[in-house]
Amino acid sequence: ATLTPPTLTFAYNVKSGSQVYTFKNYASTSQTVTSLELSDTTDYSITSDTCSGKPVASLGTCTFTLVYSAKGMGYLNTQVSVVQTVNGTNTTLAFAGASAFVTNGVSAPAVQFGAVIVYPQTVGSGSGTLTVTNTSNTYSLSKLGISLGNETGQSGGWQLYLGSCAGATLAPGASCSATVTFTTGLCSGGAGSCYAYATATVTGTEDKAVSTQAAVTCFVDEV
Repeated sequence: ATLTPPTLTFAYNVKSGSQVYTFKNYASTSQTVTSLELSDTTDYSITSDTCSGKPVASLGTCTFTLVYSAKGMGYLNTQVSVVQTVNGTNTTLAFAGASAFVTNGVSAPAVQFGAVIVYPQTVGSGSGTLTVTNTSNTYSLSKLGISLGNETGQSGGWQLYLGSCAGATLAPGASCSATVTFTTGLCSGGAGSCYAYATATVTGTEDKAVSTQAAVTCFVDEV
């Protein structure tokens, strides 16, 4: 099963918005969606839900709308999960991530992620490019570091290759690219049984000696 779009970033310092999501069932049988869950229910909510409580046929789809309305400041991130409950046990059929950044206007985040790995598949291995951009108009970004954490998966794993980000100092507006890979066997079991993920975190220091960081979740949907 998939949830599209898998990642979403609202424009910098925008405090409201919405996005229609599409859930698609790739299982050979119908799947009943019990609920839609958000890890942040303060800044995000769901409307126009055609998924919850309804069976979705094999290769069928349903939709819902994620509504963003900032109540806080800084990074406002949420995981959007499509959940099925059978005999009291919850199973995540698919999930996606949404993020936003709200500031009081004093400073802007210096790190912004570009393309993120999202690689549905059943066998083999895969990789994705992680692009880091210094979005400051004034300050360079030095002491750049990228690390992987919160890794999940069985009999397999994630790897990070720094590429052009290794030892890089990014001038205002400049970018570098790293590669995140995963090996076969991150998940075991049947269709929709596992969503393996890792969090890539970027750290750096601006010219004004203020440290900054951003994080994004890379995940594999093994169907």
